Amino acid sequence: MNNKNKKYSIENAIEPDFLWALYWGNEYSAANISLLFDCTPNNINRLMRKYNIPRRSCKETNHSRKVEIPKEKLESLYISENMTLKEVGELYDCCACIISRLLTSHGIKIKERKSYRSWNKGTKGIMKPNKSFFKKGHIPWNKGLTKYSDRNPLRVERRTIAYKDWQKKIYKRDKRTCQICHRKFKEMDAHHIKTFKDYPEDRYKTKNGICLCKECHRYVHNIDILSQQ
Repeated sequence: MNNKNKKYSIENAIEPDFLWALYWGNEYSAANISLLFDCTPNNINRLMRKYNIPRRSCKETNHSRKVEIPKEKLESLYISENMTLKEVGELYDCCACIISRLLTSHGIKIKERKSYRSWNKGTKGIMKPNKSFFKKGHIPWNKGLTKYSDRNPLRVERRTIAYKDWQKKIYKRDKRTCQICHRKFKEMDAHHIKTFKDYPEDRYKTKNGICLCKECHRYVHNIDILSQQ
């Protein structure tokens, strides 16, 4: 049964008077009612809004009840008999959070949950490599390359201040206008007439530069590739 059909089946199964009796008469919570009908608490809250059933205030719930338990009795139940907060709360008809507040007020230390253990406990500062990637005799692809400039020095040079200044001179001279289609765009490219790689002595000469748009710049490079072939 999908969620949509389940929603309508819950509406048909729970009548307004019956829901009122469960919530106000038996003092069931929305979570307890949802367990009876195999649905979520959100479905019960939605039905209560639909049927205009008022919700209990904080003073009327079990969370705000005042329960008085002597320190010796509470200590014997919680520590000596090793009962949980929920079990102690069921004895005194209250929730576990009230018992937790009483323990704190009496100065009794709350026990840690034995079943809970953080996934990274004890692994601080320890790196556990994946054995499938770090096999014996494995050589990393970047072994011996310590700097980015060792791999591609031309790309690094394009990020220098001198290269940025050369770009600005080309844009200013051509008024940020493409010299092929004569259109202006927000993003333009400064193209080297003589290639950046093959003519290092002409890299920063303004005569060797021309302002192009992205489309024309791609078109020029494609022609160069075809001519080389």
